[in-house]
Amino acid sequence: MLLYACNEGRQRHTRRYPTTVVFVIISFTNVPLTRTTSATVCALCLRPEPIVTSHLLPAGVYRLLRDNERRNPNPVIVGETTSTQTADQVAAPLLCWDCEEHFNNRGERWVLQNCFRGPGEFKMLDALRAAKPLHPLDEGAVYAGAQIADIDMDSLVYFASSVIWRAAARTWGYWGSREQLSLGPYFEDFRLYLLNPWSFPVSAAVWVNVWPVPVMLSVLPRTLRGQGYRHHNFSIPGITFHVFVGQRLPLGLLLACAARSSDRMVFLSNDMNAALLQGIARKVLGSRPTGSLREK
Repeated sequence: MLLYACNEGRQRHTRRYPTTVVFVIISFTNVPLTRTTSATVCALCLRPEPIVTSHLLPAGVYRLLRDNERRNPNPVIVGETTSTQTADQVAAPLLCWDCEEHFNNRGERWVLQNCFRGPGEFKMLDALRAAKPLHPLDEGAVYAGAQIADIDMDSLVYFASSVIWRAAARTWGYWGSREQLSLGPYFEDFRLYLLNPWSFPVSAAVWVNVWPVPVMLSVLPRTLRGQGYRHHNFSIPGITFHVFVGQRLPLGLLLACAARSSDRMVFLSNDMNAALLQGIARKVLGSRPTGSLREK
């Protein structure tokens, strides 16, 4: 699923939406729905505790996507065929209170404080701009996150892993759909890592890409298939996270891994977002506005 604010690619449809509207685009890969969560057992610690409502993406992301200067500040949900404006969020019973706080303290709080929060407020981008890059790219650079004091690589990796694990831990229902990603035989490896984050799964790699020109965009987890591995990714405002899982991960993925490479690399690249933005534009153009959007 994607959540974002983007104006590109809508020249012929500018009357459909306000010019600064925030979009949520659903783009899950369909997989068998095999794992469910008990209403009385936490999916992470497996203890019989009272279960609270957990968000697939943090509630703080939705707050960033609201435009409180508009009469209707809510984001627009863009589905496979239709779009609507709503305050609904993707949430379901999953974790106990202690594990929710564990997720917040280990990664979520830092990431949300340092992602793109609006014009002139993007601490992670500021930290990269102030550092010396390892390698230049055509549309950006690669940085050694391990050498930048103002970037918490542990929080970035933990947050990326926690969102992908949540997407695989249960089915998520929203706006007429029921979706679930698959970590296959690596689901338990990620669960154990999230409980005790000092041993990142051996058959996984994480890439972190910061947007040089950020937009108010977020993308819920989706899956792409590689040769012998799966590529899961999602975005929050200003940052895209890539989680690669499988026995045959290419050496290049491992060498640039934000979790286990010596430099703990971070990308600053426009090129890595090109396909994502093209897909977003296609979905926006192909969606039929419903509800209040039909009046815009």
